[in-house]
Amino acid sequence: MKILSLTLLTIFIALATLAQTTRPTSGIEYHHGLRVRIYPVTTTYLPNQPLDFRVEFRNEGNTSMRVGRLAATSVNAPFRLSLKVEDSAGHVIVDPVKDLAELPCVDLRELDVDHPAIWTVIAPGSTYSTTLSLITRAMENLRPGRYKVHGLYRSYGVLEGGHCLNFKQYPRSSAGSTGTEWQGYVDTNDVEITILPPAEER
Repeated sequence: MKILSLTLLTIFIALATLAQTTRPTSGIEYHHGLRVRIYPVTTTYLPNQPLDFRVEFRNEGNTSMRVGRLAATSVNAPFRLSLKVEDSAGHVIVDPVKDLAELPCVDLRELDVDHPAIWTVIAPGSTYSTTLSLITRAMENLRPGRYKVHGLYRSYGVLEGGHCLNFKQYPRSSAGSTGTEWQGYVDTNDVEITILPPAEER
């Protein structure tokens, strides 16, 4: 009985170890097979300078997926990456506006799914990168110091524009979708940037 108990305990520990080593780096940064990370183009900025980021999408799933080629901070963007900025004391400097109740008035079906222009295909284990700039009045005249930036990525999937009045890009059809277009919400990692005094050069 003792030998059997030890054997079961050993198997349980082995399975638990395997689960820890195979799970994504962070449950917060991973949703429905997609992980999104942000990287500042530079870690130091002058006051009133736009904050530029590289956005990396990684397919952590077992099948190919499609994500939007471009990301924007606007609430009207079908592929939105909202950015929250806090100072070193935890005070929120930039608090993104919540998504609108109305969906963006766009048609995100592809005219040719084999040569996508709106979406891009990411194979399992592969990544796709794009760039994003944060420009907002809340960032004007910031005090020199360190700031934390956190992102939330959102995709509505394949919108067809049917909710918009008089929107007729082309007739309704399911041919513009492969069914692998990612939709949902996923948090990014945190990054730190430094705002320099006005007269200080990098």
